[in-house]
Amino acid sequence: MTIREAAAFLNVTPHTLRNWDRNRLLTVPRHPSSGYRVYGPAELRRLAVIRALRRAGYNVMTILHMFRQLEADHAADPHAAIDSVPPGEPDIFRSTYRWLSKTRELEACARAAVARLEEMAQRYGPAHSGTHRRP
Repeated sequence: MTIREAAAFLNVTPHTLRNWDRNRLLTVPRHPSSGYRVYGPAELRRLAVIRALRRAGYNVMTILHMFRQLEADHAADPHAAIDSVPPGEPDIFRSTYRWLSKTRELEACARAAVARLEEMAQRYGPAHSGTHRRP
């Protein structure tokens, strides 16, 4: 695919794809005669991961660090890799690197709360709605 086709496929702009390439999140092969970027299945899979992580709030450097860790150790846990702090970074950044894990914990709590509310709604049903009137 061309950069425009890949961008349309991923619902991002060509500028975004160039930015991710410039920031070394992926290496895109070039067409031998034209020098244009050529996106294949491997690049599109990686770009889909990058896009999902960016939409989840991860910054480019965090994603780059995760990819480097996973490339160095193919058996590494992606969740641990995204949550780890790159060497040399102050511990104050640790909280931002653990954002996804915390979000998952909050999601689990929210799902439990929704389930409980639905259970209560079924138990007490609509017959009980409106029975409490304001003075």
